[in-house]
Amino acid sequence: MKQPKKPETVMIRTDRLVPNDYNPNRHTPQQVAEHKAEVERLGRIPKPIVVHPGDDGAYVIIDGEHSWNIARELGYEEVPCEVVEVDEFEARMQTFKRNQGGRNDRVKLGRMFRAMMDIQAKRDGARPSCRRFAGAIRIPEATARSRLDYARAADLRTRCAPTTADADITQLTVQQVKLYIELPDTIRDRWLNAGGDVHVFDVSAEYGRDRVLYELNQFGLGDFLDDKNAYRFEQSLAKLVDLCAWLTAHGQLKQVAD
Repeated sequence: MKQPKKPETVMIRTDRLVPNDYNPNRHTPQQVAEHKAEVERLGRIPKPIVVHPGDDGAYVIIDGEHSWNIARELGYEEVPCEVVEVDEFEARMQTFKRNQGGRNDRVKLGRMFRAMMDIQAKRDGARPSCRRFAGAIRIPEATARSRLDYARAADLRTRCAPTTADADITQLTVQQVKLYIELPDTIRDRWLNAGGDVHVFDVSAEYGRDRVLYELNQFGLGDFLDDKNAYRFEQSLAKLVDLCAWLTAHGQLKQVAD
């Protein structure tokens, strides 16, 4: 069986390389400093930058954006590159698989996954299920689903905080993101602004009525609850989310609710 031709390494001017707009990988300042020190020690970048042909004679970076930035900072006019011919799905796939040295921004990774699913839908005529997509890129379905949730949550957060939405969401836990999405519009952002405590709606021996009421009061929801009687308190707590959803659907009652 004939083996595929191994991509050749060629020297390309740094000003002909452009970063892609979907790379979720981020390095810490310490990692960047260590990478720069290694480039200075070697007198070159440690490995070729992986690129694919773009528009107007440019080459889009698939892997090696940090090396490219350091090379430009150090005044390198050209760098070794491995040129690969790939489609938009495979380009994103390789960016994801090759960039394991830093930490992925979970919102940006979710958006990249969503774009890849859109590409599959356009190519195949039907949008893939999350399970099928996860199988195609060889990751657990739960990982794919949670990262897609981060992207969805950031989109929702944009309505309230357009300039900080991504930063607000990417720092949340998977459980916080799931709850944020599930909460009605009326309280979703008030809950997050108050700290995003996932236990705020719990009533248990470990997290009792008084603590729940205190937490809800922090973002103006205590008035929704009847704290005179334990049974009525738990019932009103259980109905809180449904009540807020109903108020959202009946905007004419907003002044009364406020």
